[in-house]
Amino acid sequence: MNFSEKITTTREIKKKHKKKKIVLANGVFDIFHIGHLWYLEAAKKLGDILVVSITSDRCVNKGPLRPFFTQNQRIQLLSSIELVDYIVINDNVSSIKLIKDLEPDIYVKGKDYKNPKLDITRNITKEKKAVETCGGKLIIIDQMQFSSSKIINSFFRPNKIINNFKNLESVRKKSLDSINKLSDLKILVLGEIIFDKYIFVKELDKPGKENIKSVKYKNDSTYLGGAFPIAKILSSFVKKVDILCVGNFNSIQNNLIKKLSKDVSNLKSKIYNSPFNSITKTRYIDEKNVKLFEEYNLNGEKKFENYNLRKIFGDINNYDLVILADFGHGLFDKNIINFISKHSKFLSVNAQTNSGNRGFNLITKYKKANYICLDKLEINLAMSNRDDNIDYQIKELYKKIKTGNITVSLGAQGIIVSKKIRNKINYSKLPAFEVKPVDTLGAGDAVFAISSALIKKNTNIEITALISNLVGALQTNILGHSKSITKIDVIKALTHALK
Repeated sequence: MNFSEKITTTREIKKKHKKKKIVLANGVFDIFHIGHLWYLEAAKKLGDILVVSITSDRCVNKGPLRPFFTQNQRIQLLSSIELVDYIVINDNVSSIKLIKDLEPDIYVKGKDYKNPKLDITRNITKEKKAVETCGGKLIIIDQMQFSSSKIINSFFRPNKIINNFKNLESVRKKSLDSINKLSDLKILVLGEIIFDKYIFVKELDKPGKENIKSVKYKNDSTYLGGAFPIAKILSSFVKKVDILCVGNFNSIQNNLIKKLSKDVSNLKSKIYNSPFNSITKTRYIDEKNVKLFEEYNLNGEKKFENYNLRKIFGDINNYDLVILADFGHGLFDKNIINFISKHSKFLSVNAQTNSGNRGFNLITKYKKANYICLDKLEINLAMSNRDDNIDYQIKELYKKIKTGNITVSLGAQGIIVSKKIRNKINYSKLPAFEVKPVDTLGAGDAVFAISSALIKKNTNIEITALISNLVGALQTNILGHSKSITKIDVIKALTHALK
């Protein structure tokens, strides 16, 4: 059998080998090593046909810059191994669907899955049930193991995470402990709801008589953006998240908010329909995921003018943490800011700069907050200073706003987390963990979300910087807000990155 014949589908395998004993082995197989070979040799002995499924690039959740090799490269290598009969691509984070489609007699896993309780995803239990339902069984192959992640981190691509820490085991433990300590938090998220519409197109040649782009429509998707992704990310880490949705929403938009809220058990949306803007941002995306053009549609009034604040914002002092995401479209005026500042136990604030408000939505309109999170452009504009280094600008911002914590996300340059104790400012700096982002939309909001919770819990700033930077890096591998970072994603990324 030549290499190309090995790449096939579950349907074709079942059709050709109805009376054969089929063994399924699933994995990433990123850096193929001797442990993988022993694993596949043991699997082959259990049946007649060995099917290897590899996890697709988009479903590999081992942290930034993974997989090291693309799925086509991994397929090419596995195809060259004689004992592998067939290869299929698993385009899911678990093997449940694959098992149901293939109905293998044997499903094999390595000995790191011997104790199902150690699998934080709990997928091994579901996969065992799936294969048994199909009449097969799960077999754990017990042989010496090696770690692809450790090999990659140590030799092929010494990653920017481990290079900044000495005792990796200690850092990993502190990070995981810090994440688990967030579980009792009750959080309220305030901010504009933005409907992010992505229109996917194919670029055509330029018109003969006009110097404009010409595109062909393919399809479109609308994601819930603005403050909503902040709440959704946090819902995976904490006890309870409420989000107040204020706007001139139509029935479709209302239903989208309600539907996405129901998908998350501990996320509750409080919808307050008012004449205030409902905001839709439409982006045209080419086949390489490059944004060609953006359109703003603000349907409603420019300012939110309802001063029955107790009725609208409720008893915000019942929450451990209030996160105020100010996207600069007119939701927060002086009266509302004062009310929120006065009644919040712990207030985290971001004042975003975007193409609709540049220079007019500065963090300095907030006189006090427990925590402030900005990006480089936002602090440059707030301080009217783009020449001095960020350390100096952070120091100056502490003089303007009464706060104890400031984080600046620097995009491709990384992150700076700072804490002021009396008159001393401590800094923790890390480089960017992801250098090939799919989409940077939402990365800053992801950093803002998780860092707010960590700062509220008085987490060490080095650990805060590590986790927040990692979450931001993971978010850049997601197109728009098509899905959300989860606690499991972060734990798995930390575990693999710190080996």
